[in-house]
Parts: sequence; structure tokens; C-alpha cells
Amino acid sequence: MLAAGGGICALLIGLNVQLMFSNTRQLHEHSAWVAHTHAVIGGIQSILSLMKDAETGQRGYLITGDPRYLEPYDASIVAINEKVGEVAKLTADNPSQQARFPELKDRIAKRLALLAGNIEARRDRGLEAARQNVLSGLGKAEMDALRALTAEMTRDEERLLEERSGEAQRSYRWALATGVLAGVAALVVVIALVVVLQRHYVARSRAAAVIYNQRELLRVTLASIGDAIVTTDVHGRVTYLNVIAEALTGWKQADAAGIPLERVFNIVNEDTRRVVENPAMRALREGIIVGLANHTVLIARDGSERPIDDSASPIRDESGEIVGCVLVFRDVTERRDAERQIRVRVEQLAEGDRRKDEFLATLAHELRNPLAPLSNAMAILKRAGNDAAVLARTREMMERQLHQMVRLIDDLLDVSRISRGKLDLRVERVELGSVIRQAVETCKPMAEAARHEVTLALPEQPIELEADPVRLAQVFSNLVSNACKFTPPGGHVRIAAALQGDEVSVTVSDDGIGIPQDKLDEVFDMFAQIDHSLERSHGGLGIGLTLVRKLVGMHGGSVVAHSDGPGQGSLFSVRLPLG
Repeated sequence: MLAAGGGICALLIGLNVQLMFSNTRQLHEHSAWVAHTHAVIGGIQSILSLMKDAETGQRGYLITGDPRYLEPYDASIVAINEKVGEVAKLTADNPSQQARFPELKDRIAKRLALLAGNIEARRDRGLEAARQNVLSGLGKAEMDALRALTAEMTRDEERLLEERSGEAQRSYRWALATGVLAGVAALVVVIALVVVLQRHYVARSRAAAVIYNQRELLRVTLASIGDAIVTTDVHGRVTYLNVIAEALTGWKQADAAGIPLERVFNIVNEDTRRVVENPAMRALREGIIVGLANHTVLIARDGSERPIDDSASPIRDESGEIVGCVLVFRDVTERRDAERQIRVRVEQLAEGDRRKDEFLATLAHELRNPLAPLSNAMAILKRAGNDAAVLARTREMMERQLHQMVRLIDDLLDVSRISRGKLDLRVERVELGSVIRQAVETCKPMAEAARHEVTLALPEQPIELEADPVRLAQVFSNLVSNACKFTPPGGHVRIAAALQGDEVSVTVSDDGIGIPQDKLDEVFDMFAQIDHSLERSHGGLGIGLTLVRKLVGMHGGSVVAHSDGPGQGSLFSVRLPLG
């Protein structure tokens, strides 16, 4: 008996050592992955920091012209390439990060090329040439894109860090729990052996108490775990649910006991709505640990649904026979929502970046257009001598081109001031009809050049508003000029105003090219352009409607666009509150 007891104690000690070794190794692996993820995040941040160092060195050289300021710039270039290679090796196990490296290298190369161009311009042509390069905004745009890319890579690693930290915490809790349970079990066995040697009849009662204590300890442990836990017998019938499992499934322990698990744990695929194979049944059938598939939804007893994940594992007795299964799962609604919001935000940022690039291309095109005529005009003026007719035509052409440039820049400044809250309205009592007539008069040359018929329909009784007359005239002139611009020659443009309760409605309609139905809300966006070829052929930046919406909003009003589709004309309706 003593030898058997000693053998059992030795076996328990061996199991404890093996369990401790296994738990220690698992904790070490998880800790190594956490440290690895920290290293990746640090590497990404170092890349961005080195780019900033390169910019700082370049900036010092541009300002001073002293080559010594290029030393940190040169050092940063070498370090950047080394750091990129280092991070690439660190993320070799992460396909999503590896997929970003071509873009990362391309962004870095473009930014470094721009820095080198600035330095070369400073060295060869002086400070002003370098200053013009910097003011082009290309370097800032590339650096912003690089920051966005490294921020995206950092967010991915931070998500990995959160997951791996969670896994390390779970491993720690599991190691602690199993160590305590193993220690308690060993102690109980030792006590039981001593009691058996002393008194046989006392041993039975003590053994029963130990078994009861173990069962209660297991019950309390399962009940206190933060995840939902369901256990079954070998036939897949429910034997236990902890409190979390009761809350998620909607079944109470008393109601679920003895019921097939498929009824209590009803799961479907989130996308296809097809029934998913129960992982616990597969664990019972094959004797393996089974993880739930992605996009799995649990349908509770009351019909409510929530996304879940985790795993099922068979329960074996001392002989290795499967006697049941334990199913562990958790509600991942918040995580899914966060992932969905991140995806939407990334798509929004990508779309905004694309629109910004298109807008900048249009801006460069529109600002460059007047330069060729102005350059030609300067040449004509040099050769014209005292020819009054030639001088007059040349001056008129130069005035038109300069007026176009001034109008483009004024629109940009107005949008910028409104966005920054720097534009103030000079409100006074104004008569709506006079403001509209002033706007129509501003667009009269454009309408006459296109042979448009412009008609006004204003109420006989004057309509007075509390508004900024200059900005309100700017609203209507932008709408009328847009109507003239996108209406074929010989078309019709109509401006109408009418009282509607405590508001006044002003509509500007045309029989021009129209607007697709799915673009009606986008025409007011800052970087949105419905048809780039049309915008280029008619001139302008496509920000006139953005300015209209912002100015109308500052007056407490609203503006909407209507169109039956391409070729069906357009109608813009402005509603303003009466004074």
C-alpha cells in the first residue's frame, strides 16, 4: 500500500513538472510573440522617425546652404534602407504586412527623391528654386501618404499585439489555474494515503469529501471564467452551462440539462445563413480540439443573434476514453463592429485621398492654363509697338486670363476660410430680387457667348432677408454660371423664387447635360467631380458647388440638386429662412 501510494505521489509530481514545463514553454512563446510585435511597431516608427530626420537635415541645408546639415540627411538615408529591410524580415510571417512593403518602399523612394531634388535645386539654383519646390506641396503629400501607410501598418501590429497579449494573459491564467488544481490534487492524494494507512474506515469518508471538494472547485472555477462554457456527455447531451453560457444561449442549466447540444448551441454562418457543424460534435467524433469557423453566429433561445468564436475539446477519463466535451465560446460583437468600422474608415480615407489627388491635378491644370496666353501676350506687347488695336486686344486677353486666375484662387481661399471658421458674414437687410439680378448680370457675358436664353421669375412683392449680399450673390452667380457652363449652346437657364411658409425657395434650372442619380449628393463634395473631361473642357476646379453649400449653410439654409439623369438637365434648389 505504501509503495502504491509512493508511486502515485511520484506520478503526480511528474505530471506537475510536465504541466509546469508545458505552461512555462507556452508562456515563453506568447511573450516572445508579444516582444516580436513590439519590435515590429518600433521598427515602423523608426522608419517614420528616420524620414523626419532626413527632412530635418534637408531643411537645414535649404535654409543655410551649409553642407554639414546634410550629414543627418545622408545618415538617415542609409539607416532607412537598413530599417526597412529589418522590418521586412520581422514581418515575414505576416502576409498582409508583406503586401504593403512594395508601396512602403515606393513611398520612401518618392519622398527621398523629392528631398534630393530640393537639395539639388538649392545647390544648383539657389534658395528660391528650392523654396518653390517645397511650396509645390508634393513633398508634404508624399509624407502624408507615408504617414498614413505606416499608421495603417502600426494599427495592424497593435491589433496583433492586443491579440497576442490576450493569448499571453490566457496562458498565464491557465497556468495558474492548472498549477493550483494540480497542487491541490497532489495534496489531497497525499492526505488520503496517510488517512488510508491510519484508518481504513476514515479513508472512505475523507475520499468522498475530497471528491466533493474537487467537484465544487471545478464548478466554481467554470462558473467564474469570463468565457461561456458548456459541457456535454459522450452522446452530446448538455451536462453543464456556466452563467455566461446561460446569458448568451438564453438557456438555464435546469432547462438545458440532458438536451442535445445542437438545440442549446444553435449556430449558423453569418454570410450564408446555413447551419454550421457543431464543433463539439466533431470533437467527440474525432477526439481533437476544434475551433469555430469565422463568421459564426449564435442564435439564442429568444431568436437574438451575436457573433462568436473559440473552440471545443474532448474530455477524456484516466484511460484516455472520451467521456464528454467542453465547449468554450465568447461574444465578439464589439470586435466585429470595431473591425467593420476600421474597414469603412480605411475605405473612406482611400476615397478621400483619391479625390484629393484628382482635385490637385485639376488645380494644377487650371492654374497653368492662363500662363501660356499671358506669356504669348507679353511677346506680342514687345513686338506691337504703337499699334493701339493690338495693344487693346492683348490687354483685354490678359485681363480675362488674370480674372480667371483670381477667381480660382478666390474660390479656394473662400472654401479654406469657411472650413477653418475664418469667414464672417456681413449680415444686413437685403432684397432678394436685387441680389439675384446682380448674380445674373455677372454671368451675362457667359450666357450671351453661349447664346443661352436666361429667364427670371420673381414675386411681385419684394422679399427681404437678413443676409450678406455679397456672399448671397456669390451663391446664385455660381449656380447660374454652372448652368450656363454645362448647357449646350442655345440652351435655356431659368431662375425662379417663391415664398414657402417662413422660407423662400430659389431654383436655378437648365436643360443641359444633367447629373446621374447616384451622383446627386456627391456634386457638393469638395473633391468630387462627376465627369473630369467635362470639368477640364469647361474650366474650373469643381469647388463652386462646395462653396455654394457652405455659404448657404452659414445663412441657415439648405441646397439640394435634382436631375432626371444624363441629358435631362439639372435643377438646384436653395432654401433660405426669412428675416
